[in-house]
Amino acid sequence: MPQLHGIRYRSGLEDGVDEDLVCSLEKPAEAPDLSDAERAALDYADRFANNHLSIDEAFFQGLRRHFDDGELVELGVWIAFCVGFGRLGATWDMTEELPDAYRDAGTIRPSSGTPIVVR
Repeated sequence: MPQLHGIRYRSGLEDGVDEDLVCSLEKPAEAPDLSDAERAALDYADRFANNHLSIDEAFFQGLRRHFDDGELVELGVWIAFCVGFGRLGATWDMTEELPDAYRDAGTIRPSSGTPIVVR
């Protein structure tokens, strides 16, 4: 079976989301092209998805260095939407629009092979 990379959407490529950026998000604290606010938002998303109990008032105080309360609400809702629907999609195993090789590939990660561009 060929080694596969995550799917890339044409609109993302057109907006400048290239392979270097995608792979830098695996370790956002080390990514040279992210702002401190972007790193904080990614840390919030990662904690929300993987360790939500670590999000306490001290963590929110750190986020407030970069975001006001309205932005935190918007960020939190967007993270909840993405994590929730990502998990829903994973449980539904929605692969009918994917190239054939992806249908039985198992877990696909950004660093696992050559990307496939769709749409």
